[in-house]
Amino acid sequence: MSRAEDGLRRRLPGRLRRLEIARVAAELFATDGFSVPTRRISDAIGISQAALYKHFKSKEEIIEEVLRVRFLEEKESDFKRIMDETEGTLLERL
Repeated sequence: MSRAEDGLRRRLPGRLRRLEIARVAAELFATDGFSVPTRRISDAIGISQAALYKHFKSKEEIIEEVLRVRFLEEKESDFKRIMDETEGTLLERL
């Protein structure tokens, strides 16, 4: 059940709302691809499209944020672990 369906709309600080939008968008992109409309993302969160566009200027910006979080923040620990390994050359580890 989405937040829109269970009536749990709430105000969040801008940074937290951006993270929530990126998280929900990532889930939808993972299951249905990048063709998911922004209306579906906003509906899943329980906010208006206007509110979504207050945080992101475009769908492309949402996609960039999803990829940035996924590959630069979440994977940072994997990257550090691989770089700290002593097996193989640096080129092999990259």
